[in-house]
Amino acid sequence: MSHAATLAAFAGAGPLVQVEAMSPHRQIELLLGGLLTRIARLRHALRQPKPKPEARREDSDRALAILAYLRAVLDPTADPQLVAQLDTLYRYCEGRILAACLARDEAMLLEVTSLVTDIKQGWDGIAPPRAAAA
Repeated sequence: MSHAATLAAFAGAGPLVQVEAMSPHRQIELLLGGLLTRIARLRHALRQPKPKPEARREDSDRALAILAYLRAVLDPTADPQLVAQLDTLYRYCEGRILAACLARDEAMLLEVTSLVTDIKQGWDGIAPPRAAAA
């Protein structure tokens, strides 16, 4: 699967042409938003009185895939210490998602939501200025 197709699948983005035209910053922004959406859906699935394992599995698999992708695209030449911290944090989030699914513990997912929200807010805060529409 191409980079654009992978990103589109994770983020629920529109046509692949649009994804390929986006800046790397915007692509990560979409991935983080898609991750938060998947975690929210997973939380909803855990709260259901009649569990639907297939829904839980799909959302957890997508969330884990997004985290793995975010780790894979980290640039170790940018800031090695920051990259190591993000890699550790993404791995921690993966572990918490897995543990939450096994234990059916929504509190673990709330913790991951809080961590990812903090990352997304920081990422959104360093967004490059967007070009004005012509």
